[in-house]
Amino acid sequence: MKIEQLDFTKFLDVVQTPGEVKNKGYGLISAGWGADFPHGANFLEPLADGRQILPAGNANYAQVDDPAINSLLDRARREQDAARATELYRQINHKLTDGAYYLPVAAVKNLNYRSPRLTNVYVSQAYGMVDIQALGVTGS
Repeated sequence: MKIEQLDFTKFLDVVQTPGEVKNKGYGLISAGWGADFPHGANFLEPLADGRQILPAGNANYAQVDDPAINSLLDRARREQDAARATELYRQINHKLTDGAYYLPVAAVKNLNYRSPRLTNVYVSQAYGMVDIQALGVTGS
């Protein structure tokens, strides 16, 4: 394996352009992805809907274009029952895992220091980080 480390200013231009990925012969790309809000549509569709693969600015890094996954995405998008939609997104997640399109990495370690002057500090379940809009500061 040959590792090519890209400067971030060039990283997105390369990995979001399928032609560049192919020309460079990349077989594995290390990147991160986070949802803007906690819902399967927001997280999985950009990563797995083959109809959203773009020549540039592509978020489907693995270039997944599986008709079964696309069909499940359509069904989940139309589903009115939240529990059934969640089940469909779970099935999509399993298909992505089974196809080894994406490798989830869960060994993240962070050291967070919080000033004792901060108030209303809590971790948002949606984003997995401190909700900065809710923070306050006490006097000295």
